[in-house]
Amino acid sequence: MNTTTQQTEPQLLINDAHGIYVIQSFCKAYEAYITNMDEVREDFAICLQGPDHEDYLDAWADLVDNVKITDDNGGKFYVGNLGESGDLWAIPEGYEYPED
Repeated sequence: MNTTTQQTEPQLLINDAHGIYVIQSFCKAYEAYITNMDEVREDFAICLQGPDHEDYLDAWADLVDNVKITDDNGGKFYVGNLGESGDLWAIPEGYEYPED
């Protein structure tokens, strides 16, 4: 994550070129930033195993709905998709989506 300044806009974490591996890639790259690991540990572990796990897609949805991350400057984010792409974004808490 870009941790040089407080983020007020969403920040791309993993682009959709990773396909079905987007959430597994997120787990590998951003584990240290997850601040509610006790709450999401089971889903995280399944996603880390990859798409061969029978519960991967359900765990992916649950993880994206519940995971919270904090950057090195204390900025708090949730994780989600913006628009229709499969990109995974860090979305600042309190972010207001544009009306367009």
